[in-house]
Amino acid sequence: MRKRSTIIISLLSVLMVFAGFTFGQEKVGGPYVADSNTVVLLHFDGSFKNESNLSADAVPHEDVANKLQFQSYGVPGLGQSLYIDNDAQVNRAYVTIPDTAALDMTGSWTIEGWINVFTFGDGSGDYRWVPRLVIKPGDSEFWKPNYWVELWGDNRWFQTGFHTETEDAWPSISSAKNTFEPGKWVHLTFIRDTSRNIMVQMVHDENRDLIWFGSAPYYPMWTDGTKVEYPQSDLPLTNDQDLHIGWAGSEKIATPSADSWLHGFVDEIRISNIVRDFPVPPIISSLSAIDDQDASATEYQVKTHMFAFGKTSNLVEKKLFYSIDGRQTWESVDLQVFDGDTLMASIPKVPVDSKVEYYVYAKDSDDLESTYPAAGKDPFKFNVIQVIPNSKVLDLDFEQNLNDAGVHNLTVTNFRTPVYSSDAKVGNFSYEMKEDSAFLAVETPYLSMEEFAFDMWVKFEGDTILPYTRFIIRDKADTWYQQNYYVRTQPNNGLRFQYVVADVADAPGKTRNDVTLTSPDNIIELDKWFHIRAERRSDAAVFEIRDENDEVIWREADTDEISLNPPLMGKTWLRLGWAGNSWENTTRRLNGKVDGVKLFNYGALNLDTTAVAFVGIEEDLDKGNVVETYELSQNYPNPFNPSTKFEFSVPENGLVKIEIFNILGQRVRTLIHEDVDAGAYKITWDGKNDFGRDVASGVYIYSLKSKDFVKSMKMMLLR
Repeated sequence: MRKRSTIIISLLSVLMVFAGFTFGQEKVGGPYVADSNTVVLLHFDGSFKNESNLSADAVPHEDVANKLQFQSYGVPGLGQSLYIDNDAQVNRAYVTIPDTAALDMTGSWTIEGWINVFTFGDGSGDYRWVPRLVIKPGDSEFWKPNYWVELWGDNRWFQTGFHTETEDAWPSISSAKNTFEPGKWVHLTFIRDTSRNIMVQMVHDENRDLIWFGSAPYYPMWTDGTKVEYPQSDLPLTNDQDLHIGWAGSEKIATPSADSWLHGFVDEIRISNIVRDFPVPPIISSLSAIDDQDASATEYQVKTHMFAFGKTSNLVEKKLFYSIDGRQTWESVDLQVFDGDTLMASIPKVPVDSKVEYYVYAKDSDDLESTYPAAGKDPFKFNVIQVIPNSKVLDLDFEQNLNDAGVHNLTVTNFRTPVYSSDAKVGNFSYEMKEDSAFLAVETPYLSMEEFAFDMWVKFEGDTILPYTRFIIRDKADTWYQQNYYVRTQPNNGLRFQYVVADVADAPGKTRNDVTLTSPDNIIELDKWFHIRAERRSDAAVFEIRDENDEVIWREADTDEISLNPPLMGKTWLRLGWAGNSWENTTRRLNGKVDGVKLFNYGALNLDTTAVAFVGIEEDLDKGNVVETYELSQNYPNPFNPSTKFEFSVPENGLVKIEIFNILGQRVRTLIHEDVDAGAYKITWDGKNDFGRDVASGVYIYSLKSKDFVKSMKMMLLR
């Protein structure tokens, strides 16, 4: 084992490939000469001539004259380049190549070109947000292309990829953030190698030195050293669109791209239907993620899949690097062959409460290097922890502080100056959130649990309750939609509790992909406190909602093989008030208050699994007249399945009782038994009894009682 002490960026950097080092391989960046595998070759030396016989010459497009110009400003040795002057959106300058069968790529390819972007956008509201070097846009939507090579202005990274013919996936590679610098020439290369199911992206600077390299598998692929097949095709999606340069297109579809205009230079664009023999660093296509480890573990096994890309190359150095001191120092372990190109190493035991960061490194016989994760990407992480069983792991009462009273005294991060409100349900203060900025986060491995319970108060404020607001969520790294657990708002003012079931490796007997409990509509209201409680035990998952008086208004349980379907373990921060899927996505942040947030690593609430059905009434705003008499209307629809509505009115404030009876006179459901203000109302019966179970088909009687008024009506349920 050897020790390195250096900063992470130098350890994770890729060895730069000097311009003169071609190792008998083809020189990156041209100038090129067309051969039988050249589908497109544009030199832009004073013309739009295409040197390939497999596709036509390029066609210029500009709404304002002289916005496409051939200039001598370019990469040394390449002659003239093409200036695409989109400094204003009205210019609409771009280039196309008419569609041919050869441009529909489904096998191996190498797509490349020089680009120099002058100005760019940093969000979807700017017409230069995602300028394209090359794209063959989709027939129905431009963003379902055969292939693409582009820049994302907000992250200043390059992205390359293709859309699958099943239209449900888009394998892609994104470079590290800030790889792009405005006003500088770079050469972009996108390789798809069908012999090894690998995509490669390379970024070279004007001197043809490699400044970024990344690779990614597509199905069938290697994950944790195991080959994984995909049930659907991963062939690229072909189309009838022209090839576009400088804009994502397309004029031929209903909604062309509005934010992909390129303002800058392009040169030496070449598309080949083979993998060109470029100097490519070693490929590392997978690295196993280590789950958080208990203190009893004696070592931590890692697998990776790597190989030399070059035709005559082989790997000469293969190492696993890890750090437990925040990347100040790094230890290394040699990777050993496990099976073919799958290698393995073990990180020795580290102290409890250590955060371990790790990556793998490879060097080939041509002196080319690579890492996984790639340069500029964060290493993999896991924690070595001492779990305290049957404990409260988070307890926040927001008494003008963010102190945690749980067993670990966790650190809570707020993303603005805290605002505490005397409108509270636990103690004297609650924490106030606004949808434009506020949320709370806790970073710790202790908040991922197979068995858990959470208990919190929430109050929704503002003009409306936005759907899909996740006011508590613990998710998997980089995939906010795969959760250890969450509660979110639903359309029509409902709530949903869900957890995603673990992968087959951790749940070999799994019978489902998620466990989801969803409340009825209109169960939550603005400006009222609601007590939200949920838990997952080995025998049940239960979701319960209580009103501001702490009375249960709805409960549902799932006991279907819960023990076989444990939750996926979360890896990122626990967040309160926001899903975390995009920093720009402010419309899905909680607008309101939270209080009394508690989380347990066991079923501490011991929630009853008996269902409690929700009964809600709504004022009939269509009735503008003053109510003068008691009324009970005929239900509609009638007969009905699965639910029906009816209207009632009361001329004065008082106790109202509405009940459902079967034809034998046995009460099956009490819909309302509460004080109601004078007015006209609508109420819904969902065909369930007081225990939340569906009742059988048949005739039922519904009855209204208030003071001296009693009236009954018949209705029919047909299952």
